[in-house]
Amino acid sequence: MLLTKLHIPEVDKHSVKRIHLFEKLNEGLTRKLILISAAAGSGKSTLISDRIRQNKISAAWCSIDDRDNDPYEFLKLIITSIHKKQDKVGNRSLELLKSPESVSIEYLTELFINDVFLLKEDVVLVLDDLHLIVNKRIIDILSFLIEYKPNHLHLIFSTRSDPRLPLARLRSQNKITEIRSSDLGFSKNEIAHFFNKKFKIDLSVDDIDLLQVKTEGWIAGLQLTALTVKDRENVSEYIKVLAGDNRYIMDYLIEEILMLQTEEVKDFLLKTSLLEKFCGSLCDTVLEKNNSQSLLESLERNNMFIVPLDNERKWFRYHHLFADLLKQKLISKLPDGLKELHLKASFWHEQHNMDYFAIEHALEAKDNDRAMQLLDAIVEDLWKNGQHSLILKFGKIIPEKSITTNTKFCIYYTWMLMRAGSIIEAEKLLKKTEQILLKNKQDNNTNNKDLFGKLSLIYAFLYVLLGNMKMVKRYSKQALENLSKKNAIWNGWAYIALGDSNFINADLKES
Repeated sequence: MLLTKLHIPEVDKHSVKRIHLFEKLNEGLTRKLILISAAAGSGKSTLISDRIRQNKISAAWCSIDDRDNDPYEFLKLIITSIHKKQDKVGNRSLELLKSPESVSIEYLTELFINDVFLLKEDVVLVLDDLHLIVNKRIIDILSFLIEYKPNHLHLIFSTRSDPRLPLARLRSQNKITEIRSSDLGFSKNEIAHFFNKKFKIDLSVDDIDLLQVKTEGWIAGLQLTALTVKDRENVSEYIKVLAGDNRYIMDYLIEEILMLQTEEVKDFLLKTSLLEKFCGSLCDTVLEKNNSQSLLESLERNNMFIVPLDNERKWFRYHHLFADLLKQKLISKLPDGLKELHLKASFWHEQHNMDYFAIEHALEAKDNDRAMQLLDAIVEDLWKNGQHSLILKFGKIIPEKSITTNTKFCIYYTWMLMRAGSIIEAEKLLKKTEQILLKNKQDNNTNNKDLFGKLSLIYAFLYVLLGNMKMVKRYSKQALENLSKKNAIWNGWAYIALGDSNFINADLKES
């Protein structure tokens, strides 16, 4: 897990202090849930992090992305976030989450809630970008958590759209505090403060009135406007030009901002937009430069929608909305250069042991062979560490003809397919893998023999699911004949499967 996902965002010293919203957050801590639901660029994350840092609240922060849509990975994320703050919480749950054996998500959730209950200390759990969760089972987990959480666990959900939680019931019971776009929009006084303190721009009363009407106080639009007018002589005339809805304004302003940059900065912004997070060294590699760190520092000083991800200001990301707009520009301006950029990023991440991102960029570059080569090196660690959803994810993304070139990955992938209930798909892949291993078995390679043993054990478990205990016995024995003696866990499972098959087949002597 990336520890930067647990980092509470930094707050700019010139940020507008939203006293009335701070009071609303304080009030919400006495209820079941605080829901902050508003469009991108509305200042949701800034509001929460500013309040946490101002009051020095004990808070666990989870920056959610679309990779968190596996229920087990999601639960692991929120448990780890609180465990980092309170190490008494989640030890048993995290241990069970690493196990390749199936443990019910309901049991793990209850275990987590009980741990927090015994803690008896106030802690805030923030789920940022919750709109990226689309898995119904995770929504059910959150509904259960809201209903049964102890009073000293406070929940704050930040999202661009309302989650499918029982919000109507919570409203009727006065158990939810909601902060919406209309609450987050800057007032006229806040607009004046924002432009003056952060950008050293003095606006006239008419300018402020016009901006308030045109942007409805939308913070991202105001910041982009400030970036485009700060060096202009006639600010008022430029503000009058702005028209249209927020999306139109964003497209217009991003073009204006890029026009104001040097070619070097413009190139840097566009090409680094394909990186989910970045540091100076990574940017140097992708852009073949040697001054990226100073450029990053300059971008932060100039409020160019760049977010620090650690206290040392080594790692950064762009504001999501800004990154999306830059990526669109990059794709339209440099469609043929994307593969090379992604491959450079992939090699950098591999060299720095950031395998997940190395694989992601290889896949973005459409280099499936490289992705499989990288997966081969880490699939056993993914399995041992309980990162089963990643094995499933990559297995579903990569074409089958590439997957079947790697028998080791196939074995772990079929196990995960079975666990996910995709029995037919798992059996089909098992047979293809078996054919490859049988061809290679004559090489008398120790690794191939061990892989064949693992494949045999997966067959045994497949036949457990299909209710054919004679085949379970056959494949369990075959597994024990081929598995390396160093694989204590696999051998243990093989003996358990063999014993169960003998018992059910009434072969008590052999069992």
